[in-house]
Amino acid sequence: MIEGWLLVALAAAAADPPAAPADLTIYAGKYPSETVEGISFLRHPRVRAAVEAAVPDAGVRAWILDRAGQQTPIALRAGHLVSWGCEAHVCNDHEWTIFIDSAGTSAEICYHVGRTMGDRSRWFHTGRPSELRPDESCPG
Repeated sequence: MIEGWLLVALAAAAADPPAAPADLTIYAGKYPSETVEGISFLRHPRVRAAVEAAVPDAGVRAWILDRAGQQTPIALRAGHLVSWGCEAHVCNDHEWTIFIDSAGTSAEICYHVGRTMGDRSRWFHTGRPSELRPDESCPG
């Protein structure tokens, strides 16, 4: 009987997802898909919530958060994490950058698709409408 309870307890512990790191700055220097304490930057609940709050378009959010592509290591600049990515084999035409505060409460996202946006990029902001800017590419 004790063995049965032990198996149930082990199964429950294995089913629990790892706790997300409290401070997002722990991801600085890591790739967005690289895990820290079992969770990647792009899977971190606060990163996902901030991107979802800023970007109303589900298709754009999917490119930013869920699609594999080229990425650079996350940089820490003036208290914000900067994560850049692009569509595989189409980097010059389809790219994005996430700027997020270290607490994960506010984000600004640049999104660029050259074939449809030309020399402009769409910028999404937490709590504000998006805007088009005359940027041919997103900063990385």
